[in-house]
Order: sequence, then structure tokens, then C-alpha cells
Amino acid sequence: MSALRISRLALAIGVACGVTVIPAQAAGPVALTPQGGDNSICGSGGAIPGFVAAAAKSKPAPMFPEFDVTHDSEGWVRIGFTIDSDGDTRDIVILDRVGSKRMISAAISAIRKWDYKPATVNGQPADQYGNTVEILYALQNGQARAVHPNVIELYDRGRTLVAGGKFAEGIAVLESARDGQLNLFEQAMISFALAYAYNQSGNPSRALPYIRHAMIEDGAYLEKRILNPAKRLRIRLEALSGNLHYVACAPSLAATDDFDPKGTDRADLLRLIANAAGTLKSKAPLSQPGKLERAGDDDDDIAVWEHPLSRPKFTFTSVNGTLSKLRVNCVVHLVEDTAKPSTQWTLPDATGPCILRVYGEAGTSFKLIEEW
Repeated sequence: MSALRISRLALAIGVACGVTVIPAQAAGPVALTPQGGDNSICGSGGAIPGFVAAAAKSKPAPMFPEFDVTHDSEGWVRIGFTIDSDGDTRDIVILDRVGSKRMISAAISAIRKWDYKPATVNGQPADQYGNTVEILYALQNGQARAVHPNVIELYDRGRTLVAGGKFAEGIAVLESARDGQLNLFEQAMISFALAYAYNQSGNPSRALPYIRHAMIEDGAYLEKRILNPAKRLRIRLEALSGNLHYVACAPSLAATDDFDPKGTDRADLLRLIANAAGTLKSKAPLSQPGKLERAGDDDDDIAVWEHPLSRPKFTFTSVNGTLSKLRVNCVVHLVEDTAKPSTQWTLPDATGPCILRVYGEAGTSFKLIEEW
């Protein structure tokens, strides 16, 4: 995927910095580099008859907040939005982020000004739903090393506690390291340490958002020796969460690494990947476990679970907690409704790939049943 880098020079402090805007994509499973995967599963989701996607006319880059520049603070924001039939952006929502809330505000302000030639269906202007964009705030110094002494001290202390089996104490220390300003390298390494600690302590659902953060930009900010173990951990955690699309289309794994010298874990994962692909191609109903989580530093009580749909019909069962609403973003179709247990929703044909987002009380667990 190509990226447009908009750079500026902060002359007052002599720091080069930039904001990278990774172009918006329509909703659907991400086409990764599969381990010999099936293109019918890992592809773009199929053509929509008569549909022509929106095309950008003007996309001003977000500003890099000056406070973050001066404090060696970097970040990454993933945003969802609709491009309406007039070519304007609306329904802008934060899907994920690492870094300061100032970066979120700057990103939203910029996206509100973006202008598109609207999508068309059979020649008529149409709304295009489920677009996502990643905004990367990166300085040209400090990206490949830790630069904040207090963060380094907390990271080392937290890892030592985790290595000694003191998971609760280690997690608390590592979480506290995220409270201040961090660069992308620090964000990635702390996120990987937290993912490992939560998984080892028997809390894989809490580990999942952290391994996703560790792997931003395909793990570009992790130490190289950690990258392959991080890929393996993410595949296992995504499998436990029911994200079979990610598992079936998992990125390639090195044959061996320092933590898997004989490739035993990789061989086990290849079987897991093959099973996920087989399940997705099956005609039998899919039963996916779900649990609503929110980022550790978010104040909002509303949590969210995101899932790429494989079948046109879906139902929630075995709800333990409170689900409030759902939103299904297909390329040319949108569903917004109360997430009522035992109600079945059916999506129309030829809508393009669809992403389901379920909202409710943090900690709520449920099963999602998908059928043809």
C-alpha cells in the first residue's frame, strides 16, 4: 500500500517531523501475504456491479501537534469515515490509536476538510461506507530507539517482574509507562511486553489490543528479533478472538527464530491457519466468540468489538453483559441497529465486504453466529 508523506521542519527546535497518511480503503478483510492462502478468502471481497469508488480531490495532511514534537512524542491513529454522495466526509470515528489525544483532534480536523469525487453506482452518486485511514505521526529522530529515561526504567522493571512470574505487578508497571510521552519504538515495545504479560497471565482478550499496537505498520517499530515472535503471538490471539480472516490470511512467518529455533511453534500455527481457511470455506454456520474491550487509557465506558463478516446472516447469542448497538459498514450498504440477542440480520447481495462493529459495556462476552 502506498503512502503520502507530508513533512515540515520545526525550525524553532531543529527537529524534522512528518505526518504519513495511508490512503483510505473500503471496508473488508485486509489482503495480506498468506501462507499459501486461498485468494477467495484473502482477496478484496469481489466486485460490486456498477460501482465506481470515490476518488480524492483534496486531502490536507493533519498538523503534528507542537507539544508532541517538542517532547519526542509520536503516534498512530486509525479512523473510519463515510464519503457521502456529495464527496464530503462524515461519520468520522476513531477506531484505534496509540499516542496523544492531541493527535486524534488534529487527524479529525484534517479529515473533515477532505474532498472527494463521490462514488457512483450505475452512474449515480452514492455514499461509500466503511472507509479507513491510518495517520502516522513520526519524528525523524528517535524512531528506532528509546529516548525517554523514565520509560526505559519502567520498561526494564516491568519486564523483570513479568519474567519472575509477578504478572500483576509487572503489568501495572508497564501500563504506567504508557502514561507519558512515548515515541513509536517505545509504544511498540511496551505494547508487545504487555501483550506477552497479559497472555501469560491467562487474559488473552486483554492481550489482543496490545499485540495489534505492537504490530502497527507491520511491526516496523519492533526490534527485529522480536518481530517473528510478535507475528506468531498475534496469530494465536486473533484465532482465540474468532478473527478467522486474519488467521487464514496470516503474514508469512520465518522458518525459525531465536525463540522458536526448530520451527515447532510455526508448524503448529500453519495447522491453525489451514484449519481457519477450511472453516471459512465451509457451508456450516460459524460460531465466533466475542468480548468487548476498550483501550486501557480511554475514559469512555463504551467498548467495541470489530469483526469482518464472512456470511450474509448473523445473530448474537450467549450474551453475558450489555450490548448497546451495532454498525455494519459495507462498501455501499450501512446497517445501524440495537444489538438485540437472538435477532437475525440479513445483508443484501452485492454490497461489497462488510465490517461489523458491536458496542456496549466493557467486558461483555457473547457468541456471533454467521450463516449463509
